[in-house]
Amino acid sequence: MRSRALARLVEMGARAALGVVLEFARTDTPEDPHAFRFAPQDYTLRVADGRRARLTVPWDRALLAELTAVRSPSRDPAAAQRIGDRLRGILEPAGWGAIASQIHAAVEEGREVHVTVRSNAAELYALPWELMTLGPSGRHLGELEEVLLRHEWPGTKSTPEQPNPRTEGGRLLFAWSSAAGAVPVDDHLRAIDRACQEGHVAFNPERDVLAHAGVHGLTARLQSARDAGRPVAILHLLCHGAVAGATYGLTLDADDGEAVTVDAGRLRQLLAPFAGSLRLVVLAACDGGNAGDPGNHLGSIAQALHRAGIAAVVASRFPLSADGSGVLAATLYRALLVDLSSLERAFTRARLQLARDPTHLDWASLSLHARADDGDDTRPWIVRPYRGLLAFHAEHTRLFYGRDVERSEILSDLHALIEAGRPRFLVVAGASGTGKSSMVLAGAVPDLLRRGEAALRDEAATKLVARARRDLAAAAERMPGAYLRSALEALERGAAATVGGEWSCRVMRPGDRPMAALTSAIEGHTAGRRLPWLVLIRLEELLHPERRRRSCARRSPGACGACPRATPGSPA
Repeated sequence: MRSRALARLVEMGARAALGVVLEFARTDTPEDPHAFRFAPQDYTLRVADGRRARLTVPWDRALLAELTAVRSPSRDPAAAQRIGDRLRGILEPAGWGAIASQIHAAVEEGREVHVTVRSNAAELYALPWELMTLGPSGRHLGELEEVLLRHEWPGTKSTPEQPNPRTEGGRLLFAWSSAAGAVPVDDHLRAIDRACQEGHVAFNPERDVLAHAGVHGLTARLQSARDAGRPVAILHLLCHGAVAGATYGLTLDADDGEAVTVDAGRLRQLLAPFAGSLRLVVLAACDGGNAGDPGNHLGSIAQALHRAGIAAVVASRFPLSADGSGVLAATLYRALLVDLSSLERAFTRARLQLARDPTHLDWASLSLHARADDGDDTRPWIVRPYRGLLAFHAEHTRLFYGRDVERSEILSDLHALIEAGRPRFLVVAGASGTGKSSMVLAGAVPDLLRRGEAALRDEAATKLVARARRDLAAAAERMPGAYLRSALEALERGAAATVGGEWSCRVMRPGDRPMAALTSAIEGHTAGRRLPWLVLIRLEELLHPERRRRSCARRSPGACGACPRATPGSPA
């Protein structure tokens, strides 16, 4: 066992991620990040041995025209390739060829690559580095599955976690505003709600959705969540972006019901006080990551929030399509809450999903503002995988490993009982504390339900039932009568209970009132549907209820919720 674990550690070390930092500095007035001149300017790039290699960015009308063209919905298909090759040409004198070779080799080996763009010159954040090409292949950095690119403002740090360490879970707040026009609220709500349900995350639309969001409403909701002891960990903001002077802002609802454009500085003032608990902000809006005119002091909305200490901000530097925003929400939150991926992997997965749409450039527009010092496996949503002495339940299936032999044996034994036509009653016995409940609830039962769902998807059975329906319906039309109609209704009921039925599981603990517990467990079951699998925890309570009462009384008299409180005249 130890040798296999050691081999796995060696393999992981050999496949460690490649970290690349593109650290730029302007040679002219480097102490002022906003001292931009609309003319060719020299910069330096820190290379592997610590030296700084020189490069020149030809700030001219031609470059600005290309940057404008690539964000247009009616752009030339070659625009993205042209700007990507141009960025590669800018970096070539500084040794980009060697860096690109390292990235290419890592990708060929299946290793992750984390590229951090860090610059003391604000204007360089206006360049779409995601489109930079690697070399002869012509492939963009942002299209590679293994590559994560993030933007970092130098000299800043993420606000320390509050509390530290943070507690498990938190809240996800979905705020939206249609003040500047319709937004795909239903698509985003559906995506978030589904991810929360499948990830067993508490999400209450009445509490966790802020409709017609405005400045005061957003602040009040964040504050109330913090006061209640369950601060918002993720803010998903859906709205329209708008030009705000030399940069961009978000259009939200004003107090009088009109629309108001909130600039990056104002939004920073609103959200920065919550940065200790607010670890991820997703701006599902056009131009949320657009830095505006090169060198302007505010920069993009995403950058302003990032500089203020929010650990991670996801935004779009170009116009974001409505369909693309829905794909972003569905993919990102499924990865974070259901698959329990890191933010870095969830982000790249969302970008790859967006790349499947050939009509938009949303995949290249998506940007992540985060810090390399925070690590490459950040988790805005905290999940504690260790349960201590508590049993694992269905919602912990993703965190339960092992007991494969016993789980397989349970499925085999149940299948044998079904095949033999015998009562489907199976006892799992073992000493107290050996993990029986965890193995059944988080292991065997999910295995059983997955097997049932696979059976429901059996194409042959589905086609056979469909053909029987058609034939019987045709016969009923040719020969009207109660007999054929009854047969057709019986077939529909049978199909619902077999091929179209829904597999489910109910858990009960007998306690002192086993029949009441059974009634409660199967409450809501619909006649004609497949009966749920019933899991009885602590079956011994049915056989020796008085032993359980004595045991509870010794530990803490009257404290067991399953035992009735003693009343005058009742038996001890």
